[in-house]
Amino acid sequence: MRFKTLAFIDDYIFLLGYYVIMEREINQLVKDFFEQLRDTEYFSKIEFIILYGSSLGLYHLDDSDIDICLYIDDEEKTLSEIRLELLKKFNENFDIQMFQLLPLYVQIEVLKGKILYVKEEDRIYEIAYETIEEYEEFYPFYLDYINR
Repeated sequence: MRFKTLAFIDDYIFLLGYYVIMEREINQLVKDFFEQLRDTEYFSKIEFIILYGSSLGLYHLDDSDIDICLYIDDEEKTLSEIRLELLKKFNENFDIQMFQLLPLYVQIEVLKGKILYVKEEDRIYEIAYETIEEYEEFYPFYLDYINR
């Protein structure tokens, strides 16, 4: 029993070390992403940027992408066009999503992520409140749909 415990502790320490290294790499990639994003024509129209998904925890693997969600107010181009332009511009390590285009249940997961940038703090709270209200109305139908 003692050897199993020691093996578990060794595995745990290894995982923590791996996580720290991955977190540093992710932070550097995100920092570089943010600096490049500042130079785009869209930066002034971004309300918020949120990091979400596996890159926030122990589930991030070497070949995992980094999930970034943007909320952009732009009336000249569609959000799909903007997303496509940004995906072409940035490293394939990034999965860039537009908040408004995501399904409601994914929007909720995004809101649980790490805020990297917010133009106006009140605005993100307003968007989060509206999203949560809409989700609460939708949730019983969602449960029915997945048969729970």
